[in-house]
Amino acid sequence: MKIRRTISALLMKAALRLYPAIKYEYDEDARPMGLCVHISKKDVRDFRKSRPEIKSHRDGMKQLIGEAKYRIAGAIARGLMDKGLIQFYTSISPFTADVTGIAFVFGGKKVSSGKEESEKT
Repeated sequence: MKIRRTISALLMKAALRLYPAIKYEYDEDARPMGLCVHISKKDVRDFRKSRPEIKSHRDGMKQLIGEAKYRIAGAIARGLMDKGLIQFYTSISPFTADVTGIAFVFGGKKVSSGKEESEKT
């Protein structure tokens, strides 16, 4: 186990020297990013007044929930961009443009059952 940690630390140092855009953190340092939007009965009523095609409270609530999801996703994406975790690359030709976005996120290890590990060894 100690040899594996040493080798992985050396490989990470080498990777950081070769490609400095790699960000390496422990799982304890990773924090979730989120947002909560509260939708009250009054909000649904005001939303229905502005849109006469919505006939019921339930339909208004469904549409408001859908809009809230888009607002939350946009806020999280802006937060990721502010922290520098999303990098964009653009290639422009005379008639087209390609924009590529890459997110640098950190995930935990996949937990496998002991049965599969014992079969591998």
